[in-house]
Amino acid sequence: MRHRFVLALLLGVLTSGSTLADNTKSTHNAAVGKRHIHAVRSTFDVKAASGKAATASSSLMTAHGGPVLTQTAVRVIYAGSSWSNPALAGDKITGIDTFLSGYGNSPYSNTAAEYVGSNGAVGPTVAYQGHGAPLPNSISGDSMTDVINAVCAEYSANAASMPNPQSEIIFVMSDMKRPSTSNYCGYHSAAVCSGQQLQFGFFWNLDNDPGC
Repeated sequence: MRHRFVLALLLGVLTSGSTLADNTKSTHNAAVGKRHIHAVRSTFDVKAASGKAATASSSLMTAHGGPVLTQTAVRVIYAGSSWSNPALAGDKITGIDTFLSGYGNSPYSNTAAEYVGSNGAVGPTVAYQGHGAPLPNSISGDSMTDVINAVCAEYSANAASMPNPQSEIIFVMSDMKRPSTSNYCGYHSAAVCSGQQLQFGFFWNLDNDPGC
């Protein structure tokens, strides 16, 4: 459930923001772009949970101009051999399959249509393209280069089946726990793979993570 909630959050942000709002680009095997993070529980959440008065802050998104994702295709990478272990995988993979298969044209995805870019409005259609076998090696989210390498390898292997790669979002699900030094639960950015810009999101294994 936790992964599905964060997926919904990132899908909403990725489909309602510009392809890279601050015009920072990531390049395969070169400098990586700025990661847009989703923080561990906010001050508002912590105060509300403790029963203390909370002061709401602005959560409005900032429009930087440029295009938005008028259509979206999603695929998932499971990174790490532990994903083949039912003790970790449980119903996560089948649950995320079900969630992403039913997300497109749902009442929730339709709310993103209020966002408009230089190329029109965000579209509610999300085509889920599934996932392959788990990668043999884990990926540390602190090394965004490793995440981008996995994203670009996925693109290279599936480019022929991507009718419009610019609409592609690739989620990387690691079997590693969130490092105690990371004060966020996941992030998203963009990478340029063989000249093609792709959006991606990264998640740690958030099982029993009290901050997420």
